[in-house]
Amino acid sequence: MSVSSLPRTRAYWRSDIGVSNIQDVMTINEFEKIKNTLHFNDNNTVVGKDDPKYDELHKIRPLIDHLNSRFSYISLEPQLAIDEQICATKFRNHMKQYLPICSVGLQDILKEDEPGLGVTGNVVVRLTRIVPKNLNYCIYFDNFYSSVPLMVHLANQGIYRLATVRRNRIPNNKLLEEKEMKKVDRGTSEEYVANVDGVDLSAVAWKDNKTVSLLSTAYGELPLHKVTRIQEKKENCNKKNLWEFRLEIAQCLCLMGPKNEKKRGRPSSGTQQLIEEKRKREPATHVPPMNVRNDETSHWIKYDSARQRCKYATCKSYTHFKCDKCSVFLCLTKDKNCFRPFLS
Repeated sequence: MSVSSLPRTRAYWRSDIGVSNIQDVMTINEFEKIKNTLHFNDNNTVVGKDDPKYDELHKIRPLIDHLNSRFSYISLEPQLAIDEQICATKFRNHMKQYLPICSVGLQDILKEDEPGLGVTGNVVVRLTRIVPKNLNYCIYFDNFYSSVPLMVHLANQGIYRLATVRRNRIPNNKLLEEKEMKKVDRGTSEEYVANVDGVDLSAVAWKDNKTVSLLSTAYGELPLHKVTRIQEKKENCNKKNLWEFRLEIAQCLCLMGPKNEKKRGRPSSGTQQLIEEKRKREPATHVPPMNVRNDETSHWIKYDSARQRCKYATCKSYTHFKCDKCSVFLCLTKDKNCFRPFLS
């Protein structure tokens, strides 16, 4: 189910869009029964919220520990990245958070292990425990985690790091201010190097669409290289052939088939009309051409028992009078005479 995503669980057992690999293993009733009775931990060992050993994830803690132990067997790449991720969910839990850019879901908040690094810094510390020390591994993360004390701590552990940084987290910051960086050309950069507790730190400000501030113990401003930049708006866009596009639409409509609506009562044994014919619009009232209307010959006024709307363009009234020759209804009252403008 994690590979083939469908909106509802029972959709995997449907005959039209279901997944045969799941249907062949078990029925939907068996799956629902297993899901309702599945447990990963003993509920009798749950402690109260006032207990220091209280665990919010007690019911799935064995599963989490098992997955973490298995993940640790995966060999690490020399370049590693750390970032937060929101796991989308709709169940009710006070651990659920909302981020404007991301979805509603769960985000882990870890307990501080190293004093002075804060909650975000200790996230990096805990995740880098399995990284081998003094073997040229480099960690990348964003300004949500980065700080000078964290950089010094990782350097003492023998781990290189490179991260974007918020300028208010750099003591005695000498980089150009945002207003000054807006005046320089794109690609302009400057660097300041400082030694903090025996660790050399490089702070770099680089002008892109916005100013990017970096803090690192692995890289500096040099060397500079020219790279090919991908334009967000391309002038020469690949255009799709209109005939092929229409053909694909026609093929999709053919695959959908006709619309078969259910009818009340006993089903007919004969062939049903699957496609309802479109109702034809009745023809509008005939209006004679201008040469007939303006000939001033035999346009007699006739009374009709039927009452219809006046055919003069600016009139919306109903009348019993009509032109005998043109066979159109026109108003004729004490205050209104539509015969004269219509026939002139």
